[in-house]
Amino acid sequence: MKINEKYQLLYKVITGSTAYGTNTPESDTDIKGIYIQDPLEILCGKYEPQIDLSKDEVYYEVGRFLELLSEKSNPTMLEMLFVPEEMVLYKHPLMDLILQNKKEFITKKCKDSFGGMAVAQIKKAQGTDKMMNWEQQRVQRKTVLDFCYISIPTQSGTISAEQFCGIFGITQSQIGLAGLPNMHDCYEMFIDHYNIFATGIVGEGDHESNEVRMCSIPKGIVSSGVLYFNKDGYSMHCKEYRKYQEWIEKRNEARFVDTVQHGQKIDCYLDSVTEYLTDSGWKKYDDICNEDKVASLNSDGQLVFDFFIDRFKQKYSGEIYTHHTKYSKFSVTPNHNLLLKYISRNKNNNFSTSTIINTIKDFEYITVKNYFLKRKNYARILQKPLINTQLDYKISDDEIKLLGAYISDGHISANRINIDQLIGRPLDQIICKKSYISTIKYGDEGQYVRYKYKNDFLIEFINKFINHGSLNKVLSGDIFKFSTRQILLLLEFMMYGDGTSKNCGSKVYYTSSYLLADSLQLLLFIHGINSQIYTINHKGGYVNSTNIKYQVFITKENTTSCIFTKNSSWEIKTVNDEYVTCFTTKYNNIITKNDNKIAIQGNSKNMMHCRRLLEMGIEIAKGEGVNVKRPNREYLLSIRKGEVSLENLIVQSEVDLQYMDELFRISDLPEKCDFQMKDELLKKIRTDQVEDMFLGIKI
Repeated sequence: MKINEKYQLLYKVITGSTAYGTNTPESDTDIKGIYIQDPLEILCGKYEPQIDLSKDEVYYEVGRFLELLSEKSNPTMLEMLFVPEEMVLYKHPLMDLILQNKKEFITKKCKDSFGGMAVAQIKKAQGTDKMMNWEQQRVQRKTVLDFCYISIPTQSGTISAEQFCGIFGITQSQIGLAGLPNMHDCYEMFIDHYNIFATGIVGEGDHESNEVRMCSIPKGIVSSGVLYFNKDGYSMHCKEYRKYQEWIEKRNEARFVDTVQHGQKIDCYLDSVTEYLTDSGWKKYDDICNEDKVASLNSDGQLVFDFFIDRFKQKYSGEIYTHHTKYSKFSVTPNHNLLLKYISRNKNNNFSTSTIINTIKDFEYITVKNYFLKRKNYARILQKPLINTQLDYKISDDEIKLLGAYISDGHISANRINIDQLIGRPLDQIICKKSYISTIKYGDEGQYVRYKYKNDFLIEFINKFINHGSLNKVLSGDIFKFSTRQILLLLEFMMYGDGTSKNCGSKVYYTSSYLLADSLQLLLFIHGINSQIYTINHKGGYVNSTNIKYQVFITKENTTSCIFTKNSSWEIKTVNDEYVTCFTTKYNNIITKNDNKIAIQGNSKNMMHCRRLLEMGIEIAKGEGVNVKRPNREYLLSIRKGEVSLENLIVQSEVDLQYMDELFRISDLPEKCDFQMKDELLKKIRTDQVEDMFLGIKI
C-alpha cells in the first residue's frame, strides 16, 4: 500500500542512521512520515493513528504525531522535525504550520524522553562486573553520618541518624556521644537542646572525617539511646567511591576507544557455522531482513519473536570458543556473553551438579573470557524455554492424529487424504472415524493397507502449513500454535508410521526430508523436548550417499539445563579474517543453531544509540536545539564495531546522565509544551482540510 493512495501525505523524511550520518553500506533506510485522515472516517470511529508499511517505513496521523510530540517529547517525533533538509523527501504546504513552530515543542520533558531511552540502553548493556552495575547511591559521596543508626529505648529496631534528628527537631550537632565498653562501634547518645556540651556526631560541614566524635557528658544527663556506626560499610563505600572517581578522572573520548587487538571487544558468533531462529525459521545472518523477527527468551523464560534492535557483521581475527554438548553447540568470540547459572558443589549437597531452576532470572550473563578467569567451574546452561504453550489450538484430537499419520505416511489425491501403512496399525479404529471413507489392502501378500479420509478442513490445513511430497513436507505456520499436549499427540502418530522407540525411553523419527527433520526439531525445542538430527544413508552409513535420510533422535531426558564446565566440551581455535555476526535483542539473549544443535546464549550489546541520545539530550539542555546529524560519526561507529570498552561506556553514560539532569534543572526551557498552541495547530490543519474538501480541491 502507498500511503498517499489511502490518505493525504503531509510529510515524508529519512530518519535513523542515514539522518544521523552513521549509516554504513549494510544499513537500511528508515522512512517516517505524517498523513492526515479524512475527518468523516474519524467521526465514524475509524481512526487509524499509525500505519506500519514495514519495520523501516512508518507513518503517523497528524493528530497522533502532535500528541506524541507535545505530551511525550518523543525523540523520534522531534527528530522528524529537525532532520537536515536533504533528508526531506516530501513536504505539503500544511506541514509548514508545524515546522514554523517546531522549537515550541522543545521542553524539559526531553530529559525524560532522551534520558529514559538512554537508561534503557544502559540497563540492556550491563553485565555482571560490579563496576558495570553500580546503583546511583553507590557512586555518590557519602559521609560518616549516612552510616549512623540509632536505637531508641521506647521503640524496636533502629532508625537512621537523619530520621532521628527529624523526629526530635534537632540537628546532628546537638548530639553528644560517649563510648560504650565492650561494644564495638556503639556509643551512648545524649541530646543537648541548649548547645552546651555536645560536639555533634561529626563536625558541622565535615565531609572528610572517618570517625564519629565523642565528648564529655555532664553528670545527670539522661541517655536518649544508642548510636551504632557501621564503620565497615563506610570503609567499603569509600573504597568503591575512590575506584569510581579514578574512572571519572581517566575518562575521555580518545581513551574510550580501545585497540581491537585480537578482537577482544567484539561480541559475536562465528558466521560460517551459525544460524539464527526467526519467525520465518532458521536463517543465516545475510538472509535476515528488517521484516524478520528474531527469537529470544523473555523475562518469564518464554520464547518470543521480536524485531532486533541492531545487527553486526565484520571481519575478525583471533580466538573462537566452541562449546558443544549432545544437544547444544555454539561458536563465539571471547567477549561474548554466556547465559548460565553457577552451581555450588559442597558436602551439604553431596557435590551434586543438579539445581532448581524457576525463572530465567536464576541465570546471569558473563563473558567467555571472564568465565574462564573465575574460580568457579560448574554451571548450567539452558537447553529449552522455561514456559511452553498450554492453550489448545482449535483442532480436534482426532484431526491431530490424522495429521500425524499424514506427515509420515500420507499423500493427497482427488481431494482425499490417503495414508499407507503396514497391516497391524489399524488407524481407522482410532482416528477420525467421522472422516473415514474406506480401506484398501495391497501388496504381494496384502501386507499394506491404504486408509482414505475426507476432511476439507485438514486438506486446507495441510496445503497451507505442511505441503506435499516426501521431500517437501515441513511443519510450519499454525502448527507452532499447538499446545504441548497437542504436539505430543501429533508426535505419537507420526511415530506410528516412521518412528521407533528405544528400550531406554528415547525415540527416533526417520524422514527423507531435511525440511521436516529441521522443523520437527524446532517444534520439539519450543515445547521443551530435546532432540538431535543425524544424517545417514540407506545402508546406515553416514553422509557419503546420494540417498540421504535423516534421523531425529528424541531424548526421554527433557531437562531444562545441562552441565557446563571449563574442562570439557570446549574447543578453542584461531581464525584469521573471518566474518562474525550477531544481533541486539530486547531481552539480551538470542537462539542460534550450529551443526543442527540449538543454543540459548547472550546477544551483542551496543551503546551507540545510548551515547547518541545522551549527546542530543545534553545539547537540548544547553539550548543548542535538536541536532540530528551527529558530528562524531567515527566515534559512534567505533562503538558499534566493538572498539570501545563497554565497561567504560557505561561509566561514562552514567556520569553524563547526572550531568544532563543538572543541565535541565537549571535550563530556561519551558517545563512542558503549550497544549493550547498544539490544539490550535491541529484545528487549523483540519479546518483547512475540510474547507478544501468542500471546495472540491484535493489538498
